[in-house]
Amino acid sequence: MVKAICPQGGELRARALLDQRSELSFVCESLAQSLRLKRRSSSIRLIGIGARKSICAQGVVRLIVKPHFSSTESFEVCAHVLPQITNQIPSEQVDQQHWSHLADLQLADPTFSTPSRIDILLGADIYGYLLCNDVIRGRDAEPVAQLTSLGWIVSGSASAKIQPKRPYPLIGQCAAQQHLHTDRELHNVVHKFWSQDSVPPHEGGHLTEAERHCEVHFRSTHTRDSTGRYMVRLPFKTRASLGTSKPCAARMLENLQRKFHQNPTFHQLYAEFLSEYESLGHMRRIPGDDTNSNNCYYLPHHGVLRESNTTTKFRVVFNGSQKTREGLSLNDVLQSGRKIQQHLDAVILRWRVFRYSSQVISRRCINRYLFTRTTEDTNESSGTGLAMLPKLRQKSVILIVLFVE
Repeated sequence: MVKAICPQGGELRARALLDQRSELSFVCESLAQSLRLKRRSSSIRLIGIGARKSICAQGVVRLIVKPHFSSTESFEVCAHVLPQITNQIPSEQVDQQHWSHLADLQLADPTFSTPSRIDILLGADIYGYLLCNDVIRGRDAEPVAQLTSLGWIVSGSASAKIQPKRPYPLIGQCAAQQHLHTDRELHNVVHKFWSQDSVPPHEGGHLTEAERHCEVHFRSTHTRDSTGRYMVRLPFKTRASLGTSKPCAARMLENLQRKFHQNPTFHQLYAEFLSEYESLGHMRRIPGDDTNSNNCYYLPHHGVLRESNTTTKFRVVFNGSQKTREGLSLNDVLQSGRKIQQHLDAVILRWRVFRYSSQVISRRCINRYLFTRTTEDTNESSGTGLAMLPKLRQKSVILIVLFVE
């Protein structure tokens, strides 16, 4: 364990491996990027065991290496960048409880017995400058401790916890000498692959207290009138007064009117939308004596015109998150409910089961069968722009489908 320092500033702890058989020193790509080391091009092709040529280095960098403990020692290293230096070392967890000769030593890596990745490989170009004269040997089949400027390093034979009677090299070999060896890197890649391709579990049985309250509220309050439309009530968190919302809505209306004078096309589309909205029964005029009531919420809205769109060029956005003078909005006091629709990957996987698929539910069909009451009183609203509305629509659509079946 060392301190890897960028000459321009920046410091990270990294795990280093000393290897005098390597002519060059190396650093992994992730550490070079984390330290933002300045890189020069390098075309050196590496040759490994069996004189086989492997990958080319992805540049060369300079960094400073210091012990992980307080020390005045520091070494400048010229290292070539590789995507990965080696597998985890050691390959298995090592039992070091009975190594009494390592007690009270300032180890270069206190966690040397735990498998972990190697960030830096210090080769023969710096290996000789790090060695000191002191060496501590244990009993047979126990590792040797060598003093270096970075602390005491440990190398030699050891015993894994899973096979305490079979010694194997602790440092200098990536895999244990056994017929069956689990490659941890491969295991992690395969595990990540299956995690991404697995179908998410059904979340219906894991509801929070607020989500259960929404489910009970919907089941106990929804009704259906003589026209077939479902009547649902909005689930409130609290009955606290929202405060005055009319001034904010009035200011947005004034902004809209100025925009109407500037853009007649926008004005015409907006008027057509509101006329259709009223004809469908989604809104109605309120009596004049209720306009200043604190028990109502004025829902601001604005239009979005995109002439480049091929389908919906104009739409009206209702803002249920507009704050009142009390600092609350209608969405603030409404329960959000749980997510009802399935995950997209589950829907796509289900499409592969059948030969044909279709989508037949339209916006007008949903609006025809859904209407909301904002309170237990007779005040009514279409609910557009409210955070809870999509979930209420989905619940009502499910009931419609069940009714048709």
